[in-house]
Amino acid sequence: EAVYKDFQLRVKKVTASPASTEVLVEAIGPKDAWSMINFGVKDDWGTALEFAGGGGEDRKIDPQTGLESMTHRLLFGPLGPVNTKPEYLVLQPKLAIPVREEDHFQKEFVSELKGEYPLEFDGGCLGSLKVVGTEFQKDKTVLTYQVSNLDHQYPLLFIEDAKGEDVFPSKMPVRVKKEPYEFQMEFPPMNPEESLKLHLIFDGYRNQEKSPEIKIPLGW
Repeated sequence: EAVYKDFQLRVKKVTASPASTEVLVEAIGPKDAWSMINFGVKDDWGTALEFAGGGGEDRKIDPQTGLESMTHRLLFGPLGPVNTKPEYLVLQPKLAIPVREEDHFQKEFVSELKGEYPLEFDGGCLGSLKVVGTEFQKDKTVLTYQVSNLDHQYPLLFIEDAKGEDVFPSKMPVRVKKEPYEFQMEFPPMNPEESLKLHLIFDGYRNQEKSPEIKIPLGW
């Protein structure tokens, strides 16, 4: 259990399977609290789990206090593939509050993929990214990258093919090493003999309030 802003939070249950991770969180706070707060979850390595949907249930209002409680059923992608049994998960609650446009930061890079690595990119306040290799397989293309900042572990990254068309990842990146912070991103199969260009966009906000971190011990 924990307190965040005007909310009392309690993790009721965590269910992990090869296909998904489900977290039940009860939030008690001001009326219509379900529309004011959202949640992220990461593992004990700091890897953010892919959000796959969710909803609210058991909405109740206490007639004496006027506070509202709701259980948030949060569905995320599976754990792993390397860190399959973390010691704990981390719940990150966050209020849906507007951000200042002047804090918006964006920086774009374009680099030819010629088989020469590493390719290093400086994203300023959002950290840096290093592409350490690209593997061209028959059924997919696997790009391996490292980030300096886990707050921006899933960058906007795509490849421009020889026809000038943008090719985007076919699935969510996966963490493959604890240190350095290394991930792999899959693309459709491509021909390495053709002219390919890597496009990377750092996009985020400066001076964002850090979400609190609530540890959820897991009993395997």
